Amino acid sequence: EFFHIKAENSSVNIFKWFFLKSCYISFLVKIWYDQIKYHDFTKNHLNILTEEFSAMIWKNSRYMGVGIATSGNKVFVVMKFLPKGNGYHQFKSNVRNVIMNKAEK
Repeated sequence: EFFHIKAENSSVNIFKWFFLKSCYISFLVKIWYDQIKYHDFTKNHLNILTEEFSAMIWKNSRYMGVGIATSGNKVFVVMKFLPKGNGYHQFKSNVRNVIMNKAEK
């Protein structure tokens, strides 16, 4: 289950997992990064299907914090970005398309 919280100065992505005692940050980052397949780089606005991805790669965000907490059989992972991403009509300048060289294709 994903949550996205908009605070005044930061963006926060939250992921809640059931029935796991631990999780791997790299797996979660991959899940969020895989939202790239739904992102339209020609648009200059938020896409609800890719808001974790766009917050995570936002060009002007300089700091990222990660927290993990457990409660019973639930695991909560929080990623916080400063300054916040997903700014209104700022997507074209902050969420750039990936450029691959021929060897990566």
